[in-house]
Amino acid sequence: MRLLDPRSAYHVWLLLLPLMTGSSWLVCLFVIPAMALAGLALRFYILQTWSTKKPVLHTITYSHFVERVRWAMHRVGFEYEEQQSAGIMGLLMQARTVPRLEIFSQRTTLGSSDDILTYLWANNQDQPEKVEFLAPKPDVIKLEAELQEVLGNQSRRWMYYHLLQTKSLGLAVWGGLEPGVPAWQRWLLPHVYPGLRTLLFKMLKINESTSERCLRKVKMLYDTLDDRLSDGRAYLFSDKLTRADITLASLGAISVWQPKNYTGGRSANLPELDLLPDELRTEIIKLRARPTGKLIAKLYEQERLVIA
Repeated sequence: MRLLDPRSAYHVWLLLLPLMTGSSWLVCLFVIPAMALAGLALRFYILQTWSTKKPVLHTITYSHFVERVRWAMHRVGFEYEEQQSAGIMGLLMQARTVPRLEIFSQRTTLGSSDDILTYLWANNQDQPEKVEFLAPKPDVIKLEAELQEVLGNQSRRWMYYHLLQTKSLGLAVWGGLEPGVPAWQRWLLPHVYPGLRTLLFKMLKINESTSERCLRKVKMLYDTLDDRLSDGRAYLFSDKLTRADITLASLGAISVWQPKNYTGGRSANLPELDLLPDELRTEIIKLRARPTGKLIAKLYEQERLVIA
């Protein structure tokens, strides 16, 4: 959310509208139609002047689903601008999740990493060899669904339980040290951190018991993938990179903590492994040593483009 974005200003104005009008029906009679006209004018302005703007990717710096999209975009050579938000503030303020891609030239907004990857594949069919790795084949999509459930959702609950209990670690993983996050959010985040953490723990039902259960699911998935890799294959599907490999690496990156080239050079402000809680660090080291953990590291080192 950018305060100078005319859409943000309009949303703030709408939130303040009840305070402005109070209980006066005469005020409402003039203010509400005026706001409706302002909304129409803003829509017309955007359609007329933003059609040549680069697509905008709305992100949280260390979101693993955002990293999945970034990776594919960088590999395809898709040009975009990134707008970062801190922690879950974007979700709370605008009721929208990330990643979210606004494509102004096509008057389209894509609100999930699956949709964005499929868009990149479908929109570049004039260069099929360039986007072959993104082909949504049924067996690839099936494996991705399992990766997203465990490494996208369960691993996050495991990690959050350990990381967010220490404020300095929580601020770091929520982008509190990132220059790309708006200054007002970086200032506000430390002050609202306790409340946001409590809210998130309740929303995701995070506690010691669920954390342990989520870790078990991560290990079980590693067992399955280790067995899959036991025949010596270079990637999840034989010797050719697919979107499933990118999904594994981007969503699994937090389980091995900051592999080389993580975020493609977008940022490197996460705490070092030595600074993590002992219990969490011990499990990460074990996962790094497994075939699946080694594949994640190899994919980042050999396949992740670093964008200056």
